[in-house]
Amino acid sequence: MIEDIRHFEDLRESAGWHRLREVIKREKSKLMQRIADKLMDGQEVGSEEIAFHRGFYYGALWIAEYPDEVVKDLERAARREWVRARSRIARQAQEAHTDA
Repeated sequence: MIEDIRHFEDLRESAGWHRLREVIKREKSKLMQRIADKLMDGQEVGSEEIAFHRGFYYGALWIAEYPDEVVKDLERAARREWVRARSRIARQAQEAHTDA
């Protein structure tokens, strides 16, 4: 799967990728407006809600601006899970051998 991701390297240079970044940036304005509307309506906006939206926004923006880093993170996560899976399989095999 990781090898397939590299085939999309030129995606970030496409007009669509640039548009995606702009859409994400516009979403920040919409989010701020929704929070302001809630406050103006007398509703409470908790710090957890704000932190969630802030994290989601900056995460999406980071993905759009640094796709190479995202691929590296995916590779690290895939390797880590592969090692865990191998360890789990080895442990289960050992347990099965011990039980026999």
